[in-house]
Amino acid sequence: MAVGTSWGQVSLFDIRSPRPFLTKEHQYEEPIKQVLFHREQNLVISADSKQVKFWNANSKLPKVNRALAQRLMDAPKVKSKKAGDMDKVMEDDRFKMLFKNPDFQVDEESDEFKRLHPVLSKHQQKQSSLAEDRLSEDD
Repeated sequence: MAVGTSWGQVSLFDIRSPRPFLTKEHQYEEPIKQVLFHREQNLVISADSKQVKFWNANSKLPKVNRALAQRLMDAPKVKSKKAGDMDKVMEDDRFKMLFKNPDFQVDEESDEFKRLHPVLSKHQQKQSSLAEDRLSEDD
């Protein structure tokens, strides 16, 4: 699902999440007039009164460490000179290989990961349990 704002932003949403997984800004901050999907080429086409933009709908979803990238994009936005936007980490030269090079793939099912991130592991177990409960209710 896509939403165009009156201040020139286009946000793409997964209907299962209250936060957009991708937000793009138009240059002139004009209200967005229309947003279209071109499924064959996986493009989003957005238009304001001055320009039309064509952009890849998956431009911010990396193939490596996708879960980590999603958590960074879903994190509350912190505006400060030091913190910056967490979703820009994937574009930062210091960290971008973490999301491009398969050698850096994080195995969230490994024992080492679960020992280092016990809260996240418990959250994942709870989510899995809830999903199993929903599946059993559907049967």
